Amino acid sequence: MRAIGIITPNGLEEIALDNTTPKLIFGLKKNAGKLSKPERKAIGHALKKTGFDVYATQENWPNDAYVERNGLYIPNRYFEGLGKGGNYVFGDGFVLASESIREEIEKKLRDDERFRRFFSDAEILYAPNRPFNFGDNVFDLSHIDLTVGYVPSGNALFVEVDYYAQNETLFRGIRERHGVNVNAVKCLDGLFPNNFLVIQYNGKSIVIANQNNPLCSTNTGAEVIGTDRFIEEIPFRYGGSVKCATNYSPTTKLWDALGIEYRRWGIRQEAE
Repeated sequence: MRAIGIITPNGLEEIALDNTTPKLIFGLKKNAGKLSKPERKAIGHALKKTGFDVYATQENWPNDAYVERNGLYIPNRYFEGLGKGGNYVFGDGFVLASESIREEIEKKLRDDERFRRFFSDAEILYAPNRPFNFGDNVFDLSHIDLTVGYVPSGNALFVEVDYYAQNETLFRGIRERHGVNVNAVKCLDGLFPNNFLVIQYNGKSIVIANQNNPLCSTNTGAEVIGTDRFIEEIPFRYGGSVKCATNYSPTTKLWDALGIEYRRWGIRQEAE
């Protein structure tokens, strides 16, 4: 029987898999605001279109609860920062990681065989923070997946156009060494079009993207499902998009092991 492994401070916790159909989860607080709740429910509705089981959680950003590679899971509850999905973009033969976690990654690679397995057969590349203007203030965005997204079926990387110009050497290197099709995408009104969820199952890529995302008109070989509502307010205008609010797992047992609250979400819940 197949199993996945959760990396914990005390070792590797294995969970047996009996049904590997993806289980999708998205953040939907019961007391979500009047602007946020319709958008989050639109994400849930888009997830339902995949035909997979969909669950809602009280956590705003399930993407930052854990990350998976090579059948191993790093939970953020045990390894702060290293388990946040926002700090990574996983590609074919490479991992693009936020510069903010470089020190932690390099330490784990020296000291922990489980992390060497997680990152094995991948070139680790570090992406600088992205300066972001919000009113009169400038913020450094450390979560790389707000700016960059990857679609495996097309070996395609989508990068916000200004960030690409600031880090052209980095992305040119990815293109040359890994044969990646790099696409520079213009952000509209400060939003994050590359913050899309990619689900891989049976050799197929399914992309859940914000409405009017450039992917909806780009041939990557993936099935693209756009939200039926423009995502711009969760939890505030510049706080994230589809990928930040979602995640997926081969089993709900993973969420049980990590203490993630969840509830099945379907037609009745959509009407609430």
